[in-house]
Amino acid sequence: MKDWIAAILSAGQGKRMKTERPKVLHPLLDRSIIYYLIDLVSKIVERYFLIVSPKLYNVLYREYRDHLIIQEKPLGTGDAVKQLVPFLGEFDGNILILPGDVPLIKEETLKLLCETHERNNNTCTLLTTFIENPQGYGRVVRDSNGRILKIVEDKDATGEEKKIKEINTSIYVFKWKKLKEVLPYLSNDNVQREFYLTDTISLLLNKREKIEALITDPYEVMGVNNQIELANLQGIIQERINKKWMEEGVSFISPNLTFIGKDVILNKDVIIYPNTIIFGKSFIGKGVKVFSNVIIEDYYIGDNIEIGTFSFISSKLKLKGD
Repeated sequence: MKDWIAAILSAGQGKRMKTERPKVLHPLLDRSIIYYLIDLVSKIVERYFLIVSPKLYNVLYREYRDHLIIQEKPLGTGDAVKQLVPFLGEFDGNILILPGDVPLIKEETLKLLCETHERNNNTCTLLTTFIENPQGYGRVVRDSNGRILKIVEDKDATGEEKKIKEINTSIYVFKWKKLKEVLPYLSNDNVQREFYLTDTISLLLNKREKIEALITDPYEVMGVNNQIELANLQGIIQERINKKWMEEGVSFISPNLTFIGKDVILNKDVIIYPNTIIFGKSFIGKGVKVFSNVIIEDYYIGDNIEIGTFSFISSKLKLKGD
């Protein structure tokens, strides 16, 4: 889409993951969380930026240096978006903003969000959802007519506001110039002493700007805050990928014990036995039979071949002395 950019907010420390690794670099099948978001937004907009911590900057620099912007200190999502200002100059289009830990979000959902924003000439369009246990999430507060009044973070919510089940997904579309006008007025007068991007909603409404919400399936916007949630997301992605290939004529003897990467291509009449991993840009030809306990990585397998048990096949494999 022309006159559009995207920003992926990825500077969070992810302390609840209990590791030294930045949260968005944790693996989901054969790629890190952040790569799902990069792959997605690059299909939707022409330009995108990653707002990252210094630590993540060093990891991603070689591959994504033209897209990286550093947030030196974790001062909140509002502060993260402020880091864009010097880089966007006189940009006068729309910006899609999303967190770096929602790998289940679908391309069609984001496109619908952007199309709704343009069609209705909104200043901001939120993506929201409803969940039974909204603890920990920002609540979408509406008036008696259903109009959005504000978003309140969980730690700052009143008892009544905590009962609200409509939550902010942290995925938004803004008219950039309108957003830029209110960013300087963000305050960190809150429990977490952070600058919340969500506070721009109230600021824009005070200026009588038009704000609407698009409601989506809660499964699409599941984030990652700990290792348990990471494992749950991997199970969902694994199920999605395997289901897609079964619908194309691939047979899995045990889908729950078969792991196929996002970029793998499988052909009709392939049969895959349990405890098999196929990752990278692998191609599996028609009629191939892959027996149990096999790993294939970045490899082309022609038609009608049988891969025996306990095989390890990789284009990256080097013999001793090579």
